[in-house]
Amino acid sequence: MTKRSIQSLGAQEVDVTVIPADLFRQDLSNPDDPILDFQDRAIRARRLESPKILATERVETPLVEAETLVSTAPTGTTPLILTSTTKVNNLNADMLDGFHASIFATADALNTHASATTGIHGATSTDTPNTLVTRDNNGGTTLRALQLKRPDGTTYLDATGGLVKLLDRYGFNLGTSGYRTVKTYTQFDAKPAMILLAPVYTVTSLPKTGFMGTVYRSRGSEVALNISEKYDVICVTAYNAAKLVCTGSNPDVRIVKTTYNNTGYYALYFPSASENRITLDGLFWGDPIEISDATGYPVTEVSYNLGPYSIVETGSNSNGNWIKFSDGTMICYGLASMSNVINSTMIYDQLRNFPASFIETPMIQGGQVHYHNDLNAGAPGINFNYQGGLTSSTFRIGVRLWSTFSIAFSIYIAWTAIGRWKQ
Repeated sequence: MTKRSIQSLGAQEVDVTVIPADLFRQDLSNPDDPILDFQDRAIRARRLESPKILATERVETPLVEAETLVSTAPTGTTPLILTSTTKVNNLNADMLDGFHASIFATADALNTHASATTGIHGATSTDTPNTLVTRDNNGGTTLRALQLKRPDGTTYLDATGGLVKLLDRYGFNLGTSGYRTVKTYTQFDAKPAMILLAPVYTVTSLPKTGFMGTVYRSRGSEVALNISEKYDVICVTAYNAAKLVCTGSNPDVRIVKTTYNNTGYYALYFPSASENRITLDGLFWGDPIEISDATGYPVTEVSYNLGPYSIVETGSNSNGNWIKFSDGTMICYGLASMSNVINSTMIYDQLRNFPASFIETPMIQGGQVHYHNDLNAGAPGINFNYQGGLTSSTFRIGVRLWSTFSIAFSIYIAWTAIGRWKQ
């Protein structure tokens, strides 16, 4: 046996006899001893001058007991070093791995969740589609990502990367799937901006791509210029057609055609203004491309209207004018003139080209606008398919007067052709 010192917090040293483990079963117990009690190979420090003791040396026995163990190890130094993984009974700690007990679910709560099949509980397997409710310190929920799914596994709400998408079972469309959300873009100060929404049809059928909904352009504070604008926009291409609509606060905000990475796009164009935010709220097919500074990008004006079929192109040349609609319809119109008309015994004819070619022979009609001062002369006969001259790209006008005049004159004929520019 040896003697070691145990120092109390009252700075008083007390000698404690330390007995090796191989002597524990000898008859050394003294019930009247106020300090030592040998039971089950234990050394018990029962009563000292202070209720707290500080062990200063390692005791080579299986068990040391005291009323209070005080460690003066500073933060960053482990106060206890354990090898055993066996549970310590009756251990009471303020925190576990840095967390208070209130953050952990109790056993009763876990059992309730595990046995629940209805209500607000955590699912016990993939076959029990229950809902799990979590709360942060403010009574809310903090999640990095969230997906809500139907029983068949299809997602109807996706919140990832700061963007919340609402997904209809069929993507709000019979065909290409889309989603509903709100997206915000930036227009740089004193620069034009464009939001590229849909590719321009060329020769390959397209999936549905673009945007339908409400667009806001906004800026303003106690020190910032007030910009508050709203637009109704449809800018979508699908198959071989485009639907284009833009109406709202500023007529200079409009849909145009541009080129980006060698691809033609329909874009929502915003002329130069103070820096602001552009917000799109509606249905999306695909993801728009943001150009906060559109300086130098080519801009081609397009025509469109509010009808069921949008105008995708208009133009004119020396042969007349044309209007192309998104559904493939085209209207060509113009004014033809014939000079030196005088004799009723002959037919005057003229072969003309349409200003834009149809893909098939169109319907054409028209009538004279003016040809002579004599109101009694009668209307001339007009044939727009004279000698079979009506094709998808040309027509031949044949005119015959009903009276012979003494002085030659010019006759003007207004004509309109309706057909298709694409299937």
